[in-house]
Formats: sequence, structure tokens, C-alpha cells
Amino acid sequence: MQTTSQSSLSTDKFLTISVNLLNRAILEATRTDAKKIFRALADGQTIALTQLELEDKSTVRVDLSMNDTLYPGRLNFRGFRTSLALLLRNAVEALQDPGSLRTFHNEENADSMLFGVTAVVVDSGVPSVLALGAETGRGDASVLLQLSFLDPKQFAPEPGADEGSATA
Repeated sequence: MQTTSQSSLSTDKFLTISVNLLNRAILEATRTDAKKIFRALADGQTIALTQLELEDKSTVRVDLSMNDTLYPGRLNFRGFRTSLALLLRNAVEALQDPGSLRTFHNEENADSMLFGVTAVVVDSGVPSVLALGAETGRGDASVLLQLSFLDPKQFAPEPGADEGSATA
């Protein structure tokens, strides 16, 4: 029987590793390799990114999936790459102040989380919002990174709200 040990990383270290893996696998990859990954993700496949060796010498497989059902229109490689590059840039900026980094956990699944960093890209006047989440504890030694396009309407100011009255 296979046993899996539980290791814990701080949110900022976990996000740093995630950003580095996504950057290397997609943004620094050749266009052909990156497009292959995009097509697989767009087809609903989960891809294996890498195997990580932890301090205790155990290994964890890191997989990647994407949910683009809330992307407005048809997602193409250029839009995906632009959104991902901005998401990773925003994550790097958020990591400059790890204390302010927020995460959101799924009430129904404690092993599922969403980082409080988004990328808003406006293409032809239509906004899209990309976020990064993760799922752990899937019964094996693996982590699933999830790129998800969110409904941009939930980030829009409510009608009648005075946008000029926000304070920092």
C-alpha cells in the first residue's frame, strides 16, 4: 500500500513554485511546445508539468488543467499567453508583500484553493479574468494547478455605485 506524507508550504512559497513552473513550461517554452500544451488544456486535458522532490526526499507530481468555460468568446493561443503572462507578472508583484497575499478556499473541498491574484485582459472591449487555483489531497502525491477564467461581471462595479468614492 502506498503511503503519502503530508508536507506543507507557506502560501507565498507555493505560489512562487507555481509561477516558476508555469513560466518555464509555457512562457519560456518554444512556441510549438507552448501551443501543444495550450491545445491539450483547451481540449479539457490535464497535463503533467513536473515531479518535484521535497526536502524529505518524497516526490510530488504537479499537473495542470484549465477551465475556460467563462472566457468570453473563443480562447486562442495569443489570448491565453497574454492572460497567463499578466497573471504571472501580477503574482510576482503580489509576492513582493507576502503578508498581503490572499487565498480563497472552497467551502465544500478544503483541499481546493484560489490565489487572490488575477489577470484582467481587455480584448476588443471585452474583459476576461484569469486566476490560478490549486487542488491538493487528491488521494495521491500530486498537486493540480488550475487556470480558470472567471466571470468578469463579478468584478464590475455595481450599477449606481460611485466609482470615484473608493478609498485605499
